Amino acid sequence: MLVRKPLLRTLPLLGLALCLSLPSLAAEVATPGPDAARVQAIRDKLRTDRKAVVLHNLKLDAAQTAKFNTVYDAYAKEAGELARQRTRMVVESVNQGDKLTGAQAKQASKDSLALAEAELKLLRKYHPKMVKAVGQEEANRFLDVESKILALNHYDIAWTTPLSE
Repeated sequence: MLVRKPLLRTLPLLGLALCLSLPSLAAEVATPGPDAARVQAIRDKLRTDRKAVVLHNLKLDAAQTAKFNTVYDAYAKEAGELARQRTRMVVESVNQGDKLTGAQAKQASKDSLALAEAELKLLRKYHPKMVKAVGQEEANRFLDVESKILALNHYDIAWTTPLSE
């Protein structure tokens, strides 16, 4: 019986918290997706100068920008190699189509998971270097921007092998 009294006092507060959060949840659900033309413009900018897109989204002074460039160039070199690996995997997958054997499918799964882990490991490797170069807030923003770029790249790659309807 003693256990239920605190629970009974807590339930009205939980209900109130839920009611107060519903309008903001509804606003998030009603928010439309990104404008397709804007996303395409970002894709085009990323193809020509990815670092400029990242820098545009950070608030850095001249000294921080110089330090950022050094760290980012090393990061971009490694990230570029991972991107090339992903491209090779997609090309192999498209070329094989539905003709994968069980062993090939198993290897493709291992490779895909290893690549996803490598991308995360790369971000973890460079995050402390970014913190040292530009501070915690902008290093966090760097992670946010890079995560969005990776998500956009993954989305584009995903549609090279469309789902069945």
